[in-house]
Amino acid sequence: MMLTRLCTLTLVLGVGAFATTFGTNLIVNGDAESYTLVNPGVTFGVADFTDWTRTGHASYVNYPDFCCFHYVTDPGTEAFGAGYFLGGDQASSELTQSIFIGDQSALVDAGRVNFDMRGWLSSARQTATGAIDSVAFSVRFVDGLGNDLGGTGIASLDQAELTALGSPVTSQGYFQLSVSQGLVPAGTRSLDVALLFTRFNGTILNAAADNLGFQLIQTPEPGTFGLLLVALGVLFGIHCTFQSKKCTS
Repeated sequence: MMLTRLCTLTLVLGVGAFATTFGTNLIVNGDAESYTLVNPGVTFGVADFTDWTRTGHASYVNYPDFCCFHYVTDPGTEAFGAGYFLGGDQASSELTQSIFIGDQSALVDAGRVNFDMRGWLSSARQTATGAIDSVAFSVRFVDGLGNDLGGTGIASLDQAELTALGSPVTSQGYFQLSVSQGLVPAGTRSLDVALLFTRFNGTILNAAADNLGFQLIQTPEPGTFGLLLVALGVLFGIHCTFQSKKCTS
């Protein structure tokens, strides 16, 4: 009996340690500010980023850099730190992390949790002509048994999209804000997050990313506003009953 209670307490404490807060960024270190250089280079360095699992040579670069020249074109009120994620010097590289949201299972399964996903992504190429390197930021919704329930994602602009916006397609990269919003599928217990860089030109994977975010937003329970109006009507009726001289039709 004592062992059972201890195990139950451990489980409760473990879930509590991963409490999911609505309206806050669930991506850990989405701004690349926490890292350890594994192979420092002259222009960029392969890095292990805190709370990310790295495959390939995903790297860290400071603003401003003299390697890949990525610029933020229209930051608005967004705050940017000292540096950003860069693809590195291989054909592809990837950063991943998993986020537990099972403590909000009741609301998720009731269809009352939306998501807001956003990130600043930049396409670029090493040479003056040819295909541009890309980066994709994705989230897969996973149930308690590890089954994939679908996903969402955003990606850096391709050459046609950059041309349409009037942005020069050169070795310089221009960060653009991309956003995806929707409903978290019922049954979701965790999020598999991935940042995938792909090289199509030259020897440096020039695509970049910064300020990655994923928030959960709780929606009102159906009928909440209707019940509130009914309650206000009842209170007003009671008020009129006792203050009939002050009520007018």
